[in-house]
Amino acid sequence: MAMCLLTLNSFITSPAGVVTIAIISILAGWFINWIFNQKTKRRERKTTEKATEEAAERKKEYETLRAEIEKLQTQNAPPKLQAEIRIVVKTIPHPKTADEFFLKAYAAQMDKDYDKAIEYYNKVLELEPNNYAAYNNMGNTYNDKKDYDKAIVTFEKAIELKPDFAWAYNNMGVVYGQGKQDYDQAIEYFEKAVELKPSYAEAYANMGNSYDGKGDHDKAIECYEKTAALNPNYKTYYNMGIAYDNKEDYNKAIECYNKVIALKPDYAEAYNNMGAAYGLSGNKNKAIEYFKKAAELGFEPAQKWLDENQQQLDKNL
Repeated sequence: MAMCLLTLNSFITSPAGVVTIAIISILAGWFINWIFNQKTKRRERKTTEKATEEAAERKKEYETLRAEIEKLQTQNAPPKLQAEIRIVVKTIPHPKTADEFFLKAYAAQMDKDYDKAIEYYNKVLELEPNNYAAYNNMGNTYNDKKDYDKAIVTFEKAIELKPDFAWAYNNMGVVYGQGKQDYDQAIEYFEKAVELKPSYAEAYANMGNSYDGKGDHDKAIECYEKTAALNPNYKTYYNMGIAYDNKEDYNKAIECYNKVIALKPDYAEAYNNMGAAYGLSGNKNKAIEYFKKAAELGFEPAQKWLDENQQQLDKNL
């Protein structure tokens, strides 16, 4: 045993031993570095793969969300979708793709930051020059800014790119009807919208507004009835009530306002109009009842009417 140790010590201290140990040390160091590098590469590969997967998931999420916006056929997204859009755009600090610019634009539009929305929609169009949905949404943004001429030019571009785009025809009608009060021109666009999409309830409702605006209350009511058949909602019955008020058919107006209240019990304007209809039809007690309800809901014109007529009301008590 002592002889073996002596021989090993002699070898270690010999030139050959020194060289051998140096070689072993180099090989060991190289092997350790190789193992470390392999682990590092595996970690980097996993990180890259994860980042790629996450990017693909985000891309798919952006595409899906954008598609949902484009198929809405209405300017205002439902609250749930709006909330989702607000969450997603927070993950896009520096947009680069058309999908990302589109979502940022729509979020800015929801926030009424119209100039920023237009800026982003123009970025979409730089990347996708034939994107009719971006032109359509940008037209809505110009309309919101009350820049009606630019809105019309932008909607025309959307229609040029997609001649069967019912939503763009409806939006063009809104600009002419609500913006320019050119009701005849508006009605032409609404008629084209429902021709392309016969189930387009919003276009029928907007057409009704234009007919009522030009004083054709019967045609307005006809349009509202079509809207109600496709999509019963309190706004349609409210507008129908106003049309009947304009015809001085107060009993029919009251029927409509009752439908409004059944669908939306806290809609103060319906109670106020109901009060006015009862008053004009000679039922003062019912008028007071509904004006009071409207005032309780915070509708100031109803409270003003009650205040102005308080002395007469006291006499009647």
